[in-house]
Amino acid sequence: MAILQINKIHLLGYMHLKKEIIDFLFNSGAVEIIETARGTQRDFTPVSISEIDKKLSDIDFSISFLRRFTEAKTKFVFKGFQILCNEGFYRKIVSEFNYEDIVQFCKNAEMSFVKLKSSREKLLSLKNVLIPWVSLNVRMDLMRDTKTTVFFAGSLTHKDLKKVREKIEKDVYIETISRDKKHSYFVVLCDKKKSTATAELLKEHNFSKTVFPQVAEALSVREYMGKIENELKFLTDEEKSLSENIKKQLSSSENLMILYDYFYNIKIKNTAHNFLNETKETFYLCGWILSKKAKELKSEIEKKFPETEIYFTQPQPNEDVPVFLGNNKWTEPFNFVTELYGHPVHDGIDPSPLLAPFFVIFFGFCLTDAAYGIILTVLCFAVLKKMRLTEEMSKFFRLMFYCGLSTIVLGAFTGGWFGDLFDRLPSGFYFLKNFKNSLIMEKINPATQPLNFLVLALILGSVQVLFGLLVNLYYQLKLKNIFFAVFQQLPTVIIQFVLLALVISGMGIISFEKKVSIVLFSILGLSMLSIAFTQWKINKAVGEKLFWSVFTNYSIVTGNFLADTLSYARLFALGLSTGLMAMAVNEISFLVLKLPYYIGVIPMFVFLTVGHLFNIAINMLGAYVHTSRLQYLEFFSKFYVSGGRVFKPFGEIRRYTVGTR
Repeated sequence: MAILQINKIHLLGYMHLKKEIIDFLFNSGAVEIIETARGTQRDFTPVSISEIDKKLSDIDFSISFLRRFTEAKTKFVFKGFQILCNEGFYRKIVSEFNYEDIVQFCKNAEMSFVKLKSSREKLLSLKNVLIPWVSLNVRMDLMRDTKTTVFFAGSLTHKDLKKVREKIEKDVYIETISRDKKHSYFVVLCDKKKSTATAELLKEHNFSKTVFPQVAEALSVREYMGKIENELKFLTDEEKSLSENIKKQLSSSENLMILYDYFYNIKIKNTAHNFLNETKETFYLCGWILSKKAKELKSEIEKKFPETEIYFTQPQPNEDVPVFLGNNKWTEPFNFVTELYGHPVHDGIDPSPLLAPFFVIFFGFCLTDAAYGIILTVLCFAVLKKMRLTEEMSKFFRLMFYCGLSTIVLGAFTGGWFGDLFDRLPSGFYFLKNFKNSLIMEKINPATQPLNFLVLALILGSVQVLFGLLVNLYYQLKLKNIFFAVFQQLPTVIIQFVLLALVISGMGIISFEKKVSIVLFSILGLSMLSIAFTQWKINKAVGEKLFWSVFTNYSIVTGNFLADTLSYARLFALGLSTGLMAMAVNEISFLVLKLPYYIGVIPMFVFLTVGHLFNIAINMLGAYVHTSRLQYLEFFSKFYVSGGRVFKPFGEIRRYTVGTR
């Protein structure tokens, strides 16, 4: 399959039918409505968008708030997974559930948490201030100035306090209460007449004053600290009680999700009214529709609304036409890879089905462990069967399922079963070793024939690069760039093919007679001359003609054939590293097993499990990243033109729920 053809739809109808037609198009989910110039009158005023936005904001806040108190095992519904909801229950919740009470409850609870947090922070701050003064055995209500004396409390560095003691007058009382690594905490009591001089002396040495809280009770610092601890415990109990009350409302989470989807779709439907061109009696609607659905939609609209006029036109060259990747169920998961890079332009090439076989093979090349492939395949199969996924998550797990199957095959061919674990098992498990050996293709076994494994990776890479060049040849012919296709792109394909054949021959994989080699070199030379001719033709200045004639040939040989092909050596490196890391895990695990008195048995199984799980995770990530990189940089660069806009039909969109019958 490829990028599906899209037509422009034009619909003209009477104003009294507008709401019904909008509802019909919404339920059909076939048309992407585009904005047209507005008329002067409207006989239908949709629910205020700002009012709906307020409801959505309140519900979204409540869902997010309740999420904080949801157990980790059920939080998956917020992270790419959706909840099942039959349409009867959906309608019941929409008509009966009073979400405003839950929203108000969540807002009040949030405010309570904010107040409790603020109180806790104040108490903790006060506690930190008082900690150095715990040993001060004086009532806090007495820590103040009197008619004849002035009271100072604060801290200085040890060095500064020593200087103050040397300079301070003898009849001024000073006592150190506590010390830490840098500071001394002390009190000073002096006659009011000497308070100014004392204050100046302290200030001169960077005195940091401590402000004690105003206390009416007769409490010491230690007793007041006990009171703070009791208040902190009370706040903790209040938070626990509030959390328990919130958890009782968690059953409303799914209802809130249903209502969010409901109001969000009301917003979508009502926003469409703003896109229409209206007069007093009629309205005009314009949009995009898949060509294969146009005839059916027209038939339904003419049957249901016979007074309506509907027709279709082809997109104009400068119009912003959306893109829909119409792949079958087998290649659709690879849309995930393409969409991460960016959609193709509407008249471009859909690379999803083209990259599919290369992606799964290269992924398997990177893991090369059949046991890892089985784990990946079973995990993806379980997720696909047991969980309700969003469309994008479903594509990803189906993609990984295919990659798991590829890993099983390539792992079996290269002898990877948890690394070399089968070779280390006792003689009672010898049948596993025989089973493994019966599947190995020794010529590409990276453990014994690493060079052959590397050559295979490079050949596969060269084939994909050649395939990308062929796709570009087709694309240029499709765009009717005949001159460029024949004299530039076709010779580029020929150069790639001839160089690949010559290298394979030079390595002894296949052999050519001398006459065949002469023919190949002649074809290579003619292809380079054709490319030079093309560059001479399309460039204007003589200097540019000479430069691009040489440089284009140079870049084809060093870029397409050498650099791009050598980039596929990463498949060899990743495949080899997966096996070596697995072998290292096995080696360390069986060393632990040799501990006396069988005490190493349990640690061995723990290390095997953790080590191989880590190896699977880290190398799966590497396999996905590097396989994608090869598609984006080495394959897409040959023909792909991105920048397309996704086709977004006007219809129901659900963020949290999936409808069932």
